Amino acid sequence: IKQEYFTYQGRLNRKSYFYRVSYILAAALTVKLVLELCSVIFLAFMNTNGVGTWALWKQADHLFSVLAKTAVVLLACCQVGPEIKRLHDQGNSGWWALLALVPGVNLVYWLRQYCCRGDRGSNAYGHDSVVHGTDDEY
Repeated sequence: IKQEYFTYQGRLNRKSYFYRVSYILAAALTVKLVLELCSVIFLAFMNTNGVGTWALWKQADHLFSVLAKTAVVLLACCQVGPEIKRLHDQGNSGWWALLALVPGVNLVYWLRQYCCRGDRGSNAYGHDSVVHGTDDEY
């Protein structure tokens, strides 16, 4: 996992990039679902007749919120490696990934990441991972 998500050297073709981004998205949705279920279960089993019920609920809600934000930060860190490697595959510096933070520009950036083919052959960031002339030209 460290080699796939936390290294910034090398190149990543479109197919591998799509799979890695899909795994991160699936993990984010799973974390969100689990935290929502925990919140609902906590609310269902909470004693609604008690005086301090609202304060207890607010504390639990705050805890679930902190856990969700921590998960988002960790998953965002996992996304940085594939982003930079995909930019390297297209012959660009990893700093171009900051364009994803600019509203409006980020749509063009994502379309380019998913749709544009990487450089054929070797470039400044490494060798091409795709064997050209096969069906695996992603």
